[in-house]
Amino acid sequence: MGRADTLKIIGITGLDLYIPILTYVFGEAQLGGKCALVSSYRLLPPDSASISSKIIQDRVVKTAIHELGHTFNLVHCKNDCVMHISYNLKDIEAAPASFCYYCDILLQDEVKKLNPQSIK
Repeated sequence: MGRADTLKIIGITGLDLYIPILTYVFGEAQLGGKCALVSSYRLLPPDSASISSKIIQDRVVKTAIHELGHTFNLVHCKNDCVMHISYNLKDIEAAPASFCYYCDILLQDEVKKLNPQSIK
């Protein structure tokens, strides 16, 4: 699969994703897992020809960051944060592409646990 020193892996698919309790999700990751998956299916709706490529790119990037956050044990956040839960495209577009102060600290702690060489 990947090199032994690979911390996380992310995949992107054009297939629609869902979980038993939701009819669709933009991405999926196991909390603390190694991999995350992002679906472009709902991020690029049929009318996407009228949407700028910057908006589409932002949607995919924010979803990827969010899902990778879950692999680093970050849960949904109530702050203005990329880890805020998104129920629709407007939620994704409104979210920043960065972590809030608290999630950033939690992320740094998780990275240090997984990669002790990263400690400065």
